[in-house]
Amino acid sequence: MKSGLKRNMMVAITALSVTVAVGAVGYADSALKQITAYQNAALNITVNGSKVDLSSEEGMKKV
Repeated sequence: MKSGLKRNMMVAITALSVTVAVGAVGYADSALKQITAYQNAALNITVNGSKVDLSSEEGMKKV
């Protein structure tokens, strides 16, 4: 009897987890918005003592 109860509990927890995950994805999709930003070329950024070039196609790279 205990084995059946554990199995039923695991099935219920799994079903609840899947339901919550699907709901979270649906909510996140509706909350996303596209934005446009402009970069100020005169801006200087230093991380851990190294200057960072934000104009790189690959993203941030150290100069």
